[in-house]
Amino acid sequence: MHKAVVHGYKRYGLTDYVFPAVVEDASASVDGLLLTGLSEEEMVILDEYEGDEYRKEEVEVNVFRDTDGSAEASLEKALLYVWMDEYKHLLNGKEWNKEAFESKHFDGYYKMVSSGMLSH
Repeated sequence: MHKAVVHGYKRYGLTDYVFPAVVEDASASVDGLLLTGLSEEEMVILDEYEGDEYRKEEVEVNVFRDTDGSAEASLEKALLYVWMDEYKHLLNGKEWNKEAFESKHFDGYYKMVSSGMLSH
């Protein structure tokens, strides 16, 4: 797992949901983590978790190999879950706030996701 940034996308909040949606936006970028070495079974679990509202899109990401993310090491291809156009009416128009999510919702969200993921 490495810190990474993908350009040309933006992360938005959703109406009535605490998780974000990533949509195309040429003027923006999304930071996150690049997961590597996932098995086919793990990819199936991720696909099921993300649901029908997302499509997987191959993108190029800037991957940081150092621990603090200060030096870009490489440009790599990756799959990104992108919010589908037919569900854009659920976007709340505001950029998703990671810090607010972590402080207000993370513990409950983690418990919910962990219990569901462990059943696979």
